[in-house]
Amino acid sequence: MHAVLPNLTRTGNGYGTKETTTSVADKKFEYGTTGFRMSDVYLPCPVFRVAVYEALITLEAAANTSGSITSGIMITASHNVYTDNGAKAYGPGGIYYTDNQIQKVTEIVNMSDEDFDKYAAGELQALKKEYEARLIASNIGPSYVVVGYDTRKSSFDLANYAQAGIEFFDSELVSCIVLARPVTTPLHQVLLRSELDYAKDDPLTFLEKYCANLSQLLTNFSGNLRTIVDCANGVPSLWAKYFLGQHDDKFSFVNEDYEDFQKLNSNCGADFIKTTGKAPENCESTEDKERIASLDGDGDRLIYSVHYNGSFRVLDGDYQAVLFADFICKHYQHWAETVPAHERLSFGIATTRYANGAFDKALEKFGDVLKVMKGETGVANISALVKNMDIGIFFESNGHGSVFVSQKAFDYLKERSPILYNFLKFFEHPVGDGFANLLAVEYILQECKAGAEQWGEYFIPRASLLKKVAVNDLSQYKLDPLKPHLLERPEIVRHYSRVMMDENPSCRIYIRPSGTEPVLRVYVEGENEEQASEFMDRIEGMESDEEENTLTSIREKYPGYFERSDLVVPFTIENENDDVIDEDVHFPESISLHEYFETTCDERSGKSLFAHAMEIGRKSKLDSVPSDVNEVPNSISAGNDFRISKMSAEEIAEAKAEIYEKLSPESIQFLLSRHSKMKEEKKEEIKTEQKGKKVSAFRRGRLAEQGIKVEEKEEKLPQSVEEGVKNLEFFDPKEADNEEEGYRHSRLAVNAVQMDLALKSFALASSRPMNSWVELFEKLKKWECTSSDHPLVHRARASVSDIKSLYLEEYATNEDIVKYQFAKDVNPTTDGCWIFVPIRRIINVIEDRQRLPTPDDLDIVRLTLLFSVWFLKKQDTLFEMFAVPSDVAVHIAEVFILGPEVYADEQVSEMLHLWVDDYLIPKGMNQKLSFPRKKPIAKLSEFQSFYIDLIDRYKEHGGGHKDFFRMIMVFASMNSIPLDSLLTLEQLFNPGTAVVRQVDVSMLDMDPFIKYTEKNRQNQHFFKDNEEYLGCFEEYIKLLKFYTGIIVNEDITKERNPGVFLFAFNELTMFVDFWQSSKDKVESKTIDNFVLQLQQRIPAIGERK
Repeated sequence: MHAVLPNLTRTGNGYGTKETTTSVADKKFEYGTTGFRMSDVYLPCPVFRVAVYEALITLEAAANTSGSITSGIMITASHNVYTDNGAKAYGPGGIYYTDNQIQKVTEIVNMSDEDFDKYAAGELQALKKEYEARLIASNIGPSYVVVGYDTRKSSFDLANYAQAGIEFFDSELVSCIVLARPVTTPLHQVLLRSELDYAKDDPLTFLEKYCANLSQLLTNFSGNLRTIVDCANGVPSLWAKYFLGQHDDKFSFVNEDYEDFQKLNSNCGADFIKTTGKAPENCESTEDKERIASLDGDGDRLIYSVHYNGSFRVLDGDYQAVLFADFICKHYQHWAETVPAHERLSFGIATTRYANGAFDKALEKFGDVLKVMKGETGVANISALVKNMDIGIFFESNGHGSVFVSQKAFDYLKERSPILYNFLKFFEHPVGDGFANLLAVEYILQECKAGAEQWGEYFIPRASLLKKVAVNDLSQYKLDPLKPHLLERPEIVRHYSRVMMDENPSCRIYIRPSGTEPVLRVYVEGENEEQASEFMDRIEGMESDEEENTLTSIREKYPGYFERSDLVVPFTIENENDDVIDEDVHFPESISLHEYFETTCDERSGKSLFAHAMEIGRKSKLDSVPSDVNEVPNSISAGNDFRISKMSAEEIAEAKAEIYEKLSPESIQFLLSRHSKMKEEKKEEIKTEQKGKKVSAFRRGRLAEQGIKVEEKEEKLPQSVEEGVKNLEFFDPKEADNEEEGYRHSRLAVNAVQMDLALKSFALASSRPMNSWVELFEKLKKWECTSSDHPLVHRARASVSDIKSLYLEEYATNEDIVKYQFAKDVNPTTDGCWIFVPIRRIINVIEDRQRLPTPDDLDIVRLTLLFSVWFLKKQDTLFEMFAVPSDVAVHIAEVFILGPEVYADEQVSEMLHLWVDDYLIPKGMNQKLSFPRKKPIAKLSEFQSFYIDLIDRYKEHGGGHKDFFRMIMVFASMNSIPLDSLLTLEQLFNPGTAVVRQVDVSMLDMDPFIKYTEKNRQNQHFFKDNEEYLGCFEEYIKLLKFYTGIIVNEDITKERNPGVFLFAFNELTMFVDFWQSSKDKVESKTIDNFVLQLQQRIPAIGERK
């Protein structure tokens, strides 16, 4: 390997001259969603090391695939200021780095120079030799790392430093291509996704042809007004002529001065238009209705704007998304009516929570044709939601987005709808290209003979404000991991936000802690600007409201404490309430505060900084209380503990002598006897006050220290019950005594309806320290399995160490004793389904990183389910006490969300089958499951969207797994909410969804659902006039028609789909029997005709005797 140039080390980091050197020896780098992005002075060393690692993973991918591959690095900071820059690396074909790759590249970039030299000579060299040997044996040619860059001043130098990193790696099987001129980020992505032979093909010539091909799709361009293209004084200036040159009579260009680096994104470009609502520089006085198309500095964002009737309208990413959706829907619906249901295309749209509420409303007009989804900020997040659809639009409000189009869609539309086919060709490479989106917009406006003013009529955006709100401590603000649009803490902000939105239907609030600065990013909407401003003011005031509700605050008093600790104590205590703090008020023991405070000790006091500040505050409070002769303690040597603890023996003796000197013995005796009498009177007063009241154990202890005994008239549980509860060993009802008392308490312990003992048990359990729950793992470890125990229980016992690591974290006490505590997202005292938290973690990571489950993920799921089975089989009473069956069902179903890589595993399948058969179906049969469609469940925002996602996953890859479908049937048929059950069944058996067509479960597998249905129709089939069944009968008839349709059209047959066929057939026969025999029904010719047609169309029903 070559030597590292001095300016590419952490200590010598710079651009090759002494004046441009900026040491980064002590700087910590983090790889974010945009790669490494920051001020360009810090980047030479990180870019060099990123390239070294990129060369390694390129060689590794080539060895694993036995072929040449293309990866890349893009040097850009997009819409940031001109002094910033960045480097983002991509794997083969332009894919994002995996979590492990991000972790490794971050580790390499943060290595000291000495550690990097050791890594390069050791691990890196060994891996290179291994991969090279495999490729040489296969006679594989070189792979390529393509380095692209924008027009920033530092970009070309950084691109060369990336090349230096590839050369440092020194492998003949990895070559570096630094492009001859700057490119947009989307064009760099196109190169990585195209199969070019870099030994023969010129990448820039290829890109020029690519641009020309897109431009040719815009034919017969007509119209009187030109479109002004704002190039943001960045790299779009260089590529506009290739995209739009064929139509230069219809486009004019402004802000093309890319050579003046300081003009980049300055008063122009997509981000400027979106954030300010102002026209870009050089476009302030355009003609009325003349549209402006603004790109950003690297060409991946597009925002339109227009002067119209004296006002300036911004047409952002929301407008582009609805324009595309409307155009596709119009042509798609016309085509869809000509093909069978199972051949129709799936069509959806994904946007972020920053999308305007009026935009969301506009999407409702598309109905069921368009599936609408919400994701977190970032194109990577929302694109993942639609990537498996035939046509999937994904857009952020900032103008970044594109459209996924499957090959199936292209094949079907080519002949059936040439107009739609040509439009979708703009997105053959869905890389979020601002120019491609610009051409697509112009294509639609031309086809529809419309202008920007008509486009702007799709919706009128609600008044909104997006603002940064400074806060004292950003760490106190955390998003709910399961409801990312809501703050998990502080509770006051979460509560006020919900109240404001409940009181004002037009109000929308989205608060997100910044990842780069100590601010909250607050987005609010209202009916008008005045209301939006009012909402924003109230949100900003919540920070102070939070402080006003704090009894005692610790504030930093001197920010320079750690530099000059001799000057002043670091913190000061502030009491918001002038009253003396009641010493009886304490945090419950189960709340641990250690993680909130620094353990750094103050050299002067030997205490933590927080404890030191509290001590000073308490002393200050005591000093401020005037002395009162009536409060002299009855023993001088047992006076103020705090003061005397700081006094030497000589000082104490001196103080005693001074008191005896100034007061006569009679006076001292009088005061002492008076004080004793007052104490006795106080005792009697307390006894009277507390008589008949329940007193906490802590309070009784404090009173006992004062010689006051409080009578306790609390109902006592049997000793065996109390001991069992205290040790979290809830007794098994199957082993309960037949005696009246024992039976009564065992029944209460498992019957959720009887809340008395449940509440007592919870109070006893939650008030104990968390280690009471931690001991469960020790209990599992020591469990003596018997031959009667389920094999999975044996397996859980053998895996206890690995299971423990999923939930617990180690920490060291001040005495260096290693102890365990639950991870932050695991809380057994408040979350009845805490056992399943590791699975929820995996789902969140997979969605965030857009990756498939890994073998490590599979191991975690196995261990989690093993632990859950042990709980279910051996701690069933404890599980029943805290778990909500409906929430458990959702958590079990989430395993299927992870895909066949997980749920098809033999061990996982076995445990899923056990949960469905031994827990969920029995709970359903006993009416213990309820799934309200539009309400939160299991910490998800609503059940309906989860259920739809589950069905979509089943359609995609679940057809051969019987318990996957049975899980869906649990949700649909065993929902104890009648109307919601019917609606979910409709979604499952709708002939247009083609779900049940692929179901091959047996009649035996469907037997529990058939029996449940027979039992719960109760011979009246919702034909009953009461609130419980309001609206049910109409939906029930609709469902019966769905059953009829899929049987008559042979979407399901008795031979191919025996289980679901019997379920549907049985529902139909039950209803026919009811309608023909019931005497309570209201006469209805419509239903009579339906029954008659049903018997005719399905002869097996009519022929029954």
